[in-house]
Amino acid sequence: MRRVPLAFGVWRLVFGVKPAAGASRFRRDVLTSGRRCAGPNVKHQTPNAKRQTCAANLLSALIFLLSACVGNANDWFFLPSPKFMAHEISFPLAGAKNTVLAPARLGENGVEFPTVAVWTAAGLNEETVRKLTARIASDWLRHVKVEWVRNSKNVVEYAVLRSDKFPVCVTVFAPEFRKQFEDVFGPKLMLVFPNRQTVFVFPVLAVDLSDYSPMILEAWRSPAAKVSLEVFELSERGLKAVGRIEEQ
Repeated sequence: MRRVPLAFGVWRLVFGVKPAAGASRFRRDVLTSGRRCAGPNVKHQTPNAKRQTCAANLLSALIFLLSACVGNANDWFFLPSPKFMAHEISFPLAGAKNTVLAPARLGENGVEFPTVAVWTAAGLNEETVRKLTARIASDWLRHVKVEWVRNSKNVVEYAVLRSDKFPVCVTVFAPEFRKQFEDVFGPKLMLVFPNRQTVFVFPVLAVDLSDYSPMILEAWRSPAAKVSLEVFELSERGLKAVGRIEEQ
């Protein structure tokens, strides 16, 4: 879908016509003289009434556009993101130095992040989005096939979750995520999600993650959107960062 500048969109919503060539921004006289905005009854309005009518139309159009940007408030979720992305809205992740939680949603062109204006207009807050994230993560987790990787002795060393359809890193927030691996890895897990489409799951005990650094770094350097090289522990207390894979 082709995007048009905000000013052009407002102009069309208010006046129902395309602005003349070269009219890339609203002229001051639109709001002061009433020209181009009052319609067929403009000659029966006082100058003050013209200004009020035009301002009301502009405000209605802007509210309409903002509502379209907000969309469905139930679509938002927390996406683990690298801190260097500097999103307008983000929240800390326990123990993490380089990873944050950024509110996001899936749009027509992929992952979208809210501006402060959209976040406020949608009436969102951290608690609400955490609840939405848990629901969305559970739904996505049901559509991911876990790949169990075994060694030469047929013992499971680690697991991998991958998906190109949605950011699989969000599934770690599903309430049932830890339970899905508990029988194999125990009650605590070590997680690394180097990009949005990949999650590595390791047992906490008897694992040296440095042995897996090349694999993790390869995922980090892949074309998929980066997330983090930090190592997270997932237990009954929740998710927290406990280390980092160093780039070589």
